[in-house]
Amino acid sequence: SGVTAPARCLAGVRPFGMHAQPSTMTAAARMPACSAASTRSLSSSASELVLAPKVTPPGIVRNLKEELWRRQKVATTYFTHPVAALEDIQLEAGSIELAASVFQQAERLDILNRVVLWQRAKKRAIARPAKTRAMVQGGGKKPWKQKGSGRARVGSIRSPIWKGGGKAHGPVPRSFAFDMPKKVRRLALRCALSSRMREGTCVIIQSEALKEGKTKHLNTILNKWGWDNVLFIGGCEIEANFKLAASNIHNCDVLPAMGANVYSILKHRQLVLTTEAVVLLQAHLLRTRLPGPDNLRTLPA
Repeated sequence: SGVTAPARCLAGVRPFGMHAQPSTMTAAARMPACSAASTRSLSSSASELVLAPKVTPPGIVRNLKEELWRRQKVATTYFTHPVAALEDIQLEAGSIELAASVFQQAERLDILNRVVLWQRAKKRAIARPAKTRAMVQGGGKKPWKQKGSGRARVGSIRSPIWKGGGKAHGPVPRSFAFDMPKKVRRLALRCALSSRMREGTCVIIQSEALKEGKTKHLNTILNKWGWDNVLFIGGCEIEANFKLAASNIHNCDVLPAMGANVYSILKHRQLVLTTEAVVLLQAHLLRTRLPGPDNLRTLPA
């Protein structure tokens, strides 16, 4: 054909039998034709190849923790809601921006049911464990010999078929807990908060601080508001006077933001949140800050 072997090589064609012949081509001749933007370039001596730095392909995850956090973020819009003053019995003492994905989430009874069962299963315990034949005191000696007495053979007086014997297959200490995905737990908490907001029994207050830590004083405030079965969710820590006053009131529970849970919210008819609790819960449920053990114990920067 008139085309030499090196020329065929540059064109991408391998001549027959070329693998058995010693190559006489230089490095420049063996190199495939490419543009000026190629990742390889020849040095001035043409006998040594210089490799350009590699470019990181798109889509490579450098920090797995930050990538998982980014994928967990929840898109939302915001709406304005009034903020009340607890001691002044004033319903509109200010306003706050609430996330629609937290306080206007669509109702999901199946998710709420799953998480309530999960919470109650973790708290479940048996009444008391039963003793097996190995745990009952006594019975170490064989009552009579195996043969010759005419009686049924027996090895211990603590056998389960004997009076005072152990219990066969009785209750033993065990855990009834099962796993629940964190994404489902967060969705259930958003559904529970939205449920109380939809019913009109969720109130946002400026602070739970009281002038005096007296049960009678707090009882008067609760009666004026008409709260007979209420759950208060505070911020990082509960104010001392309020915690002291609420400790002896029936159907009035107090939790920090760290302890907010679906079962407690659904168990009480009224829900009262402080503005600090709203900030902490929205940051946690919308994943607007990097997850950490102290996320509900410290306010976001």
